[in-house]
Amino acid sequence: MSDLKIIDCHANYDEINDKGTFQLMGGDSSNPSWDEYLDDVKDEYKQHFELIKTAIKENGWVGMTGEQQQNENIQFRFSDGSLFGFSWRAWGDLMQAIVNKKEGYMTYYM
Repeated sequence: MSDLKIIDCHANYDEINDKGTFQLMGGDSSNPSWDEYLDDVKDEYKQHFELIKTAIKENGWVGMTGEQQQNENIQFRFSDGSLFGFSWRAWGDLMQAIVNKKEGYMTYYM
């Protein structure tokens, strides 16, 4: 088991170089379940996304919109140096997969 962990949920892009920085874009109209969503993630990043899901649940962010996420500067910095940020639509994709009611990403867009 890897020692990967989230070290900051409000990471600042200015503090990190471009290596390992991912700004995710979205807009998936297929409304995937969590497992289907995770199937589309490269194997090397699946653990990152599982940790993001856990952090969202632990911080009470389930149901938060992309607009709220942007306003609160929620981005995930990991112990391996990677940083994941989400566009409004990418956050909507992620959130609708976590909530798993097949509502579509626009429900969590703004």
